[in-house]
Amino acid sequence: MAGVGASPSELQTAIDRDLKPQSRPLPDAVVTLHSQNTSETTGTTYNLAGLLEGFDPQLKAETILISGHHDHDGMSGNEIWHGADDNGSGTVGVVAVAPPASKATASSLGGAHDPLSSSSEIPMRLRRCVHYAPAVVVIARARASARSRQ
Repeated sequence: MAGVGASPSELQTAIDRDLKPQSRPLPDAVVTLHSQNTSETTGTTYNLAGLLEGFDPQLKAETILISGHHDHDGMSGNEIWHGADDNGSGTVGVVAVAPPASKATASSLGGAHDPLSSSSEIPMRLRRCVHYAPAVVVIARARASARSRQ
């Protein structure tokens, strides 16, 4: 990072101070990232996927993946985990955009924040199942826990 004009720790200090990104161009940089998932989660989750045939003769050969998740994770002990805005905006959004000119694969996911029903992983797996998917639409809203609002 010699050509950036700041060390990684200086950039982190600026991010912490200003609460703003400190993005910089890295000309001619080559980055290699290796990661390994060392956790394994087992259990049951409920996901739904459906294929809606498009009505446009030219566009129906394309597949658009539309995905949303339920906004509620349930409860743990005596703590209720309230949804981001309601318990259906993600799935209602999927239904609202479902009547397509292109073929659409719509999925309603059991959750977003656990490894079994990842809102990003399931649509990516669905995308690999179709011949051509020019777009993936994931309908999601930010979720704030009761602790973070205090």
